[in-house]
Amino acid sequence: MTLALAHFIWVWSSTFAAIVCILAGLIRGGAPERWGAVILCLSWFSVPFIDNHHGFRLGIFIDDVLTLIAYGILSAWWRKAWTFFVTVFQLATVVTHIGTLLAWNGNWAYMTVSQIFGAWGIVIATGYGVFTARPRVKRAERQAAWGRSAL
Repeated sequence: MTLALAHFIWVWSSTFAAIVCILAGLIRGGAPERWGAVILCLSWFSVPFIDNHHGFRLGIFIDDVLTLIAYGILSAWWRKAWTFFVTVFQLATVVTHIGTLLAWNGNWAYMTVSQIFGAWGIVIATGYGVFTARPRVKRAERQAAWGRSAL
C-alpha cells in the first residue's frame, strides 16, 4: 500500500467517524455532548480553510489552541470523564505542533501522534460520551418526572 493511499484511508476514516460522532452528539446527547459536538465540528471542519499546507501550520496551531481552551472550559464546567480525556488528547495535539518545530529529521512521528490522539483519541472519547449520555439523560428525565408526580 502506498503512503498516499494509507494517508487517504487514515484521514477519511477519521473524518467519517467524526461526522458520525458530531451528528450523534447533536441528536442524542445531553448538553455537554452537544457542546462537545459543536466544538469538534468547528475545529475539524475549519482546518481546510486555514491550512497553508507547508512549513509550520500556524493557522492550525491557533485553531488547536482555541479548541484546547474550549475543551478545557467544557471539562471544567461539566466534569465528565470523557471531557477530561478529550482535553488531554487536544493538549497532546498542541504539544505535537511544538514538536514539529524541533524535529531535525522530519515530522512524521509527530504527525502520527497528532493523528492518533488529535483525531482518533478525540473522536473515540467524544463517541463514548455521546453513546453513554442517552441512558443518563433518560434516567434524569424519569427522576425529574417522578419528583414532580410525588409532590
